[in-house]
Amino acid sequence: MYDDYDGGDEYDDEYYDNKHIVWGGDGTSDTSALADEYENFSELADPRLLYSNCLLPTFETAGLQLAETLALCAVFKVVLSRPAISSSVLYRNFVNVLIGLTVLYRYFADLLVYIAVYSLCLLLLVTLVRRYRHAFVAVLAVSIATITSCELFLPHFILIRSVFMLMSIKMLSLLIDMKTNLPLSFDMLAYMFNPGTVLFGPFVSYKQFLDSMEKPAPLSITRIGKYIGLTTALLAATCAVMPLPTGNLRLAFVYRDALNFRVSHYFISYMSLVTYSVCGYGAEDSVLFSPLDIELPYSLKQVTYAWNRPLSTFLNRYIFKTHAATSRNIFFSLFLTYVVSCGLHGFNLYISQILLSLAVYSYIEYALRAKLAHCLDACIRAVRCPSECAEHAYTDCSARTLLLNGVFLLCNVFHLAYLGCVLNNLDLYADDPEYKLDWIPTRWSNMGYASPYVVFVMYIVYIVL
Repeated sequence: MYDDYDGGDEYDDEYYDNKHIVWGGDGTSDTSALADEYENFSELADPRLLYSNCLLPTFETAGLQLAETLALCAVFKVVLSRPAISSSVLYRNFVNVLIGLTVLYRYFADLLVYIAVYSLCLLLLVTLVRRYRHAFVAVLAVSIATITSCELFLPHFILIRSVFMLMSIKMLSLLIDMKTNLPLSFDMLAYMFNPGTVLFGPFVSYKQFLDSMEKPAPLSITRIGKYIGLTTALLAATCAVMPLPTGNLRLAFVYRDALNFRVSHYFISYMSLVTYSVCGYGAEDSVLFSPLDIELPYSLKQVTYAWNRPLSTFLNRYIFKTHAATSRNIFFSLFLTYVVSCGLHGFNLYISQILLSLAVYSYIEYALRAKLAHCLDACIRAVRCPSECAEHAYTDCSARTLLLNGVFLLCNVFHLAYLGCVLNNLDLYADDPEYKLDWIPTRWSNMGYASPYVVFVMYIVYIVL
């Protein structure tokens, strides 16, 4: 969900004069195209240019937005600390909605009207179908249809897609957790517009929301200061990644672009942690996401969970397990979960291809590693064995286990680079019909579609075993 944030271009347009030269996609040689692209970014290796053309404008825009959001969350915290407000559910709800709308307006301005209309329609729909047996499916279908329609026809919808998605999954979780005994409409509206989660997330259950209102976590200046420091460092890192030397190697270019996208994701995630913490939620960052598990991916299953743990928990609990309870086909349940995730992203062409690829990749890796673990009697499953595993002869510290887990780790680093490179700076092509549909095929074809071939070989090995 964090990938929908648009903080503006990180580099001035002068560095994108040849933006349609995509690794030989214009008919030039790959080496020449790579050199041209690197030459543009290499100018930013000059500290003065890096400061004037990236760091300064980035901090002026994103830094100011973060400061404004943090100030509004601080106001929210101070207002709710007043006994007259905190003791009244009506006043608490009013403060949630008012400050939540203000936060959204500071980011989206005129687009706020679409968010307001969608929230009211969603609230009306949930109220109407709350007593029906298939209320969850109905709300899910309408949410996906609405988000997909807006994705196709509403200009600049990418800016507010994550807000629509968050509101949808909050209401969907209510239908499962509280069934027909739903809160009052104004309570649900306050839940949707809570300023600590309305902008960047994370997804929180209604119980967590109530706890933050009735028993807010103590404000930890040390922890919030740490999050602000990490946010600032990651904001600077978004500028520092692209000038990194690549040696005109295709894999290095792919890894660099994917890394830049991941760093942007970490930046948004820590921004969400700041607002989340200031508004009374008391979780550590490891509860929300885990950068180390993404950068050193033990398995792709681990990556999908570590990327956004609250959202993964929602999909696992409310989609995967709900369907798996009535179906013995685990692969279909997994595939359905990823389809729902694609739908909540508006079936965006790029995100959908990546999510569905991850569904297939992670399932094949999971199945292959389970067979290899049995055949080789080693702790190499996609889910880590306990530290003192009694099932396998070769535990985590054995040479065999370390070697095989290392091979899978390198494969996963490659898969993530291959899949993630298409998301970096994709907004540059969003309004260009000539190149929009060719963006992913061009980038992947210049890598020889190597990642799917690797997965196909893994599947053959799985079949043979």
